[in-house]
Amino acid sequence: MHAKITEVERILLWVPMVDRVRIEMERANIHTWSEVEVIRVVTDAGVVGYGETIQNYTWGRVPDTDRVIGKSPFECMWDDTLGAGLQMALFDAAGKLAEMPVYRLLGQPCRQWAPISFWDHDMSPEKYEIEARTAVELGYTSIKIKARPWWDVYETVQRISDATPDYFCIDGDWNDFLLDVSFAVPVLRELEENFPKIKIWEGPIRADDLHGNRLLREKMGTAIAHHYGSIPPNIAIRDGYCDGFVMAGGVSKVVNGGISCATANMPFFLQMMGTWPTIMMRHFVAVFRFHAQWPAITCHDTNIFAADPAHGCGGGFCGTRRLGIE
Repeated sequence: MHAKITEVERILLWVPMVDRVRIEMERANIHTWSEVEVIRVVTDAGVVGYGETIQNYTWGRVPDTDRVIGKSPFECMWDDTLGAGLQMALFDAAGKLAEMPVYRLLGQPCRQWAPISFWDHDMSPEKYEIEARTAVELGYTSIKIKARPWWDVYETVQRISDATPDYFCIDGDWNDFLLDVSFAVPVLRELEENFPKIKIWEGPIRADDLHGNRLLREKMGTAIAHHYGSIPPNIAIRDGYCDGFVMAGGVSKVVNGGISCATANMPFFLQMMGTWPTIMMRHFVAVFRFHAQWPAITCHDTNIFAADPAHGCGGGFCGTRRLGIE
């Protein structure tokens, strides 16, 4: 169907967090997690597309809406520079215009389930234990924690391990805080030897240290993950820089990265931020075969957003979730 965009509406929301995690999330003010932007794209065919983003998080901000006015959603939906919310809205409108689900625009669907991990910002060992118990109650099978030098990581992992069933998995994101191989190896080795629930270490040392990461991978039994594109992907794959990737960013980047991982037979997990980005994430996972086997990170879902102004608890997504994309 021929249709052009006539209007783009930006709707700014402030979505409160549940009291259980509100202090920790508000302390991480750099991303302003509760500030949510909904993008509404209107076409002259009467079709309306919606997208949403945490606008202060990396790829999230929508820098410009005027340049899509007068164009077809199909013409500009692959442009990652438009930002998360607008790009998502364009795909939504395009799928409606084509009368097919978004995953059909991304590739050939191959599965009906998606692994999703529980997530919280960095917090004390005591709070992480509560979060782990909450994750199990909501049906999650894994949690991704923020490993930070100002908290006792050993106590955190011990508490989570003790509070969760045998099948439960723990992934830790260091955000480069272990600095280099000489410092990282003894820390990670003690953790992996004592806590078998640990499955993935994300970004333990600097992402631009190719030699150091290759050496670290040789010394560790736990899988090492880095963001796809931290160094040129062909070099990362060729030199054994990591065991798998964190896949984030625009649609074009994610699709191209997924193809690279499939070619190299390497796993990855998707990382998409927002109040309901799991909807778009499901469409991605549907076409990514089984290289998207690591639990996806949405960072925001209904277990940390308040369901009402009184900051009551929201719902939750299961650890392995049916895609529901038919």
